[in-house]
Parts: sequence; structure tokens; C-alpha cells
Amino acid sequence: MGIKLITAVVATAMLVLTGCTVSSAPRNGVGENCTGMFELASNPQPLGSPARLEQTVRTKATAPGTVSLGVLTAEAGWNDGWDRMVVVQSGMTRETMNSASGLAGYCWRGLPVFSSDDPFHYEYYVFILDSAPKQAVPAIPSGKLFSNVRRGDVLRPDTLLQAVPPAGARQSGYFVPAG
Repeated sequence: MGIKLITAVVATAMLVLTGCTVSSAPRNGVGENCTGMFELASNPQPLGSPARLEQTVRTKATAPGTVSLGVLTAEAGWNDGWDRMVVVQSGMTRETMNSASGLAGYCWRGLPVFSSDDPFHYEYYVFILDSAPKQAVPAIPSGKLFSNVRRGDVLRPDTLLQAVPPAGARQSGYFVPAG
């Protein structure tokens, strides 16, 4: 548990030091006429604990198998107050996020910028219900929960995911979209 906390603190510090911080640049739509605003780095957890979601993913991914995203979140103790999850990655624009999320005119504070000087690609999983984002879960660069997902991909509670067990003792398992 201590190592995970240290890893999270280091990842957060790297975000700040590398310039992947909250940006009010117009290219991300912050400060423009917005139908709503969501802060990706905010920490409210109305759906459930990101740590419990990570723990559930890591545990379920230790053995081969297929499971839906909704089952993973339910087993993590999350409520069902979401109907889609959008994958946000470095370099994602407001327009791409609005298109993927179905939230026209929304502003997204803290979309991670892409920099060729930065070896890491930052990612968030943004959970949305109807016309409002509910919670963002950051993925640390070395510990993504989901792989083979691209910027703007949308996963739903019934999206089937295939476990990829850890290849070594110091690695973590994760999930990829099935089929």
C-alpha cells in the first residue's frame, strides 16, 4: 500500500513538473462560453473510490477471463451512476472530448497536453451520466488499468474486457477491450 501511495505522489509531482497541469488555454475551451465545466484533476468520488477500482482491476486481471466494465466497477463498490467512460489521453482537445462524451459546449479543465519532451503519456478515465461528467480517475503512466484504448474511446457498462495477467512478479495485470 505504501508503494502505491508513493507512486501516486511521484506521478502527481511529475504532472506538475512537466507542465501537465491545469491549463486555461483557449484551445482546451477553458474561459470560453461553456455549457458546463469539469476539472479532470478534481478529487470528488461520487461513484466510488479510484483505489478500490484499481485494486479490483489488478485482482481480476491476475487470471485470464472476460468481464464487463460494469461488473468491475460494481465489484469495486461503485454505484451505477454512470453510463459511459471516455478515455482521455495526452493531446486530447476540447472538441474531441466533447464529441466522444456527447457533451457539446462543455469545458474540460486540465486536459493533459502532449509534449515531445515528456516521455509519459497521461491518461484519465472520465465517467459520465447522461449530460454530466461524474468522476475522473487518473491513470499513472506505468500503471494503466486499460490498454489498447485510444484517445476518445468510449466504454459502456456492458463493454466486455479481456484480462491480461501480469507477465512478471513486479508487473500488474490490466484489461483490453475483448474481441
